[in-house]
Amino acid sequence: NRGVITENSKTGSMVPAIMNSYYEYTGVPIVGVSASKGGQSIDFWTTDGDAMTETIARYTTAKNYLTENGYTIRHQYMVWCQGETDGRLEMSVDTYKTKLQNVFNEMKEQGVEKSLVIRIGNNRDDAEKYDDIILAQTELCAESDDFAMITGKLAGFAEAGLMKDEA
Repeated sequence: NRGVITENSKTGSMVPAIMNSYYEYTGVPIVGVSASKGGQSIDFWTTDGDAMTETIARYTTAKNYLTENGYTIRHQYMVWCQGETDGRLEMSVDTYKTKLQNVFNEMKEQGVEKSLVIRIGNNRDDAEKYDDIILAQTELCAESDDFAMITGKLAGFAEAGLMKDEA
């Protein structure tokens, strides 16, 4: 991590877990480029901001490296797992959908084909706090071919006691 997307306390393994599962299911090798930062509103990723600029730079660097070293890039996807902060801030369904579509459109200009959405789960302490963001993500995946819901399983994490914090 460097630039505006820095987080020294990352403890998760979502990117390699997704990559391993994708490979096990498809047999197709996969490269992941991380550009994540926890606890951020979707506004952090606005198309004219530093985070988006850095995300594009990371993505472009990876594509160039692969191409220059003889790899064939078959597909280019964006995996999206974000929204708890926006739920806490009570962002509306329509506002969130518009902002996520804007983020995707910027990445689509870079070559991304589709956004694979990992729908957020419930707040551990307030089961309805994130309902609008969950609805926004669900509707966007149903309404647009640019988005595909790859899992909604995070919704069961709070009830199963699998959360280290309320988000």
